[in-house]
Amino acid sequence: MDHLDRARPPERIALLHGEIRGDPNAFESVLTFEPDGAATRIEMHTVFPTKGQRDEAVEKYHAIEGGRQTLSNLAAYVTEIVRKGAEG
Repeated sequence: MDHLDRARPPERIALLHGEIRGDPNAFESVLTFEPDGAATRIEMHTVFPTKGQRDEAVEKYHAIEGGRQTLSNLAAYVTEIVRKGAEG
C-alpha cells in the first residue's frame, strides 16, 4: 500500500454479527460508501444464513427500522465531527 492508498477514505466496512465466535446464526452486514457530490451515499446490505432468520429479524426485531436508525445515528455523528473540525 502506498501513501495515496492510506489517504483515501474508507469505501467499505464488513461486519459479522454473532453472539459467540463461530455462531451458526451469525449474519453479515456490509456498508459501502460512495461520494455523491458534497454528500456520501451509504448502502447497507445484510445477509442472513436462512430466509427464516431474515424474516424473524425483520418481523420480530424490526431490523429494517433498526438499520435506518443506525445510519441516521452515523450521519449525526459524522456531522458533529465535521462541525467540530470546522470550528478548529
